[in-house]
Order: sequence, then C-alpha cells, then structure tokens
Amino acid sequence: MADKKVLFAHDGPIYIDNQNRYYGVHYNDELVNRYLLLGDSVSFITRIYPLPQNNTSGFSLISVTNFNVIGIDNFKNISVYYKIIKISSIIEKAVIDSDIIVLRYPSAIGLIVMKFAIKHNKPFIVELVSCVYDALWNYNWKGKIIAYYKYYKYYDKYLICYTTKVIILFLRGLKETSQCLIA
Repeated sequence: MADKKVLFAHDGPIYIDNQNRYYGVHYNDELVNRYLLLGDSVSFITRIYPLPQNNTSGFSLISVTNFNVIGIDNFKNISVYYKIIKISSIIEKAVIDSDIIVLRYPSAIGLIVMKFAIKHNKPFIVELVSCVYDALWNYNWKGKIIAYYKYYKYYDKYLICYTTKVIILFLRGLKETSQCLIA
C-alpha cells in the first residue's frame, strides 16, 4: 500500500536556518505529529523565511522525520501579488500529490489550496482557528478596509458552499450535524 501523504496549508511562516532545519513560532513537533495521525508523511505548504540572525530564541525546532516544507513566496502585499501565478502552480502540484489536505483558516494559501482540492476532488479538513473579520478588524487600519470583504470571501463563497465536504475542527468535543462533522 502506498504511503498516505498529508498536506497542511497555512500562511505561516516557517523559518529555516543555515543547516536547512525548520523552526516555527506556532508550529512544533507536537503539531506535526497531530497531522501524522492522518497519514505517513506531512508537508506544510506555507511562507518560508530565513531564521533571523540564526537566533533560535522563541522558535521551536521541528525535528519530525516524515515532515517537509513546500515554501511559498510572500504574496500578501499588493506590490508582489504578481507572484500568484507561480504560486498557484506550486500549490496545485502539491494538492495533486497529496491524499488528504488540512487547511488552517483564516489563510490566503488555504483558500487557494481549497480551490485546487475541490477541482481535483481531494478530501480536505478545515481547521478554523479564528474569525477572519475579527483578526483583520482588530489588526490595523488596513485590516479594517478589507475585513468585510475577506469575511464574505472566506465564509460565504468557500465554507458555506462546501459544508458537505468539510470537517471543521474546534478544540471541544465532537458533534455531528446533518451536513458535516464539527469537532
């Protein structure tokens, strides 16, 4: 039987040092091992940055063996948004090569991954960790400008339309509804 490949999609970022070791602020071995319960290997598709001055203080080394990173250039700025075409082809290839996908929302990368997961009929799980509206509205003045737009883009166009294919994960107990599982 072939190895089951898990793809985890989020904006991140993950940091890399001079020896090609990966570090996270919110990502660590415990998180990677959680997703390894779904398959034999896990790939994180996320933005990747060099570790600042190779200072590991405040970062967690990710040392799990069945783990790799698919680095995405930063495209979350209007001046570099032209990179979206190149990024989309990298994301689509990663989706095709995966057996199950975990999307952590809110996430711009997660939205693109979901589009390709639907296109290629790949099963996916949505891990909803915050409300995009609240996150943007309370961030800065630019966030206030796009908060409503992003809210409707995430929840109306994607999550609401595809609830029959989505599992939304929360930290509380498992509840079954007629349309999806809410954990």
